[in-house]
Amino acid sequence: ALFAVDRGCEAALKPRCGHAEHADKDKFEIRLARRVTLLLGQISSDHGLRLPSEEKTTKALVRCLRFLVACGYPHEDMEVITAHAAAYLAALAVALRKAGQPDMEPRELLHVFCLLMYIAHSYTQDLTTPLFVWHKFLFCGYCSMSVLNTAVMGLLDWLGFLL
Repeated sequence: ALFAVDRGCEAALKPRCGHAEHADKDKFEIRLARRVTLLLGQISSDHGLRLPSEEKTTKALVRCLRFLVACGYPHEDMEVITAHAAAYLAALAVALRKAGQPDMEPRELLHVFCLLMYIAHSYTQDLTTPLFVWHKFLFCGYCSMSVLNTAVMGLLDWLGFLL
C-alpha cells in the first residue's frame, strides 16, 4: 500500500482541550520556530526576499512544527527537516533570482517554506506523511491538492532535482 503510513496525524491534530497540559511540549516547537524565523530572516536579507512580520512567520512555523509532532516525528528529526528546508530555500532564491523571476509575496514565501519542509521530510525520513495529509492540515485553505502537487514538482525542478 503506497499510502499505508499516515503516522496517526488525524487523531492527534484534533483541537485540544486543556491547553495548559501541552505547554511544556509546545516549548520546543516555539523555540525551534523562533530559531528558524531568525534563519529565514538572514536568508531573506541575503537574497532580497520579504518575509511577513516575525510574529506571523513564527506562528506559521509553529503550526508546521506542531503538525510534525502530531505525526510522530522526534524533535531531532524536526531540526534536520527545517535545516534542509532552509538550505533548499536559499538555493531556490538563487535559482529564481538568476532566472529573473519576480519575488514571492511574503505569505507565499511562508507556504513555499512549509512545502520545502515537506520535501525535506520526504528526503530525510524513512517513514513519511503523504502530501494529501499535509494538504488537509496545512494547505487546504491556501490551494487545491492538484496545485500543491504541481508546486512540489515545480520546486524540485527549480532545485534541479538535487536535494
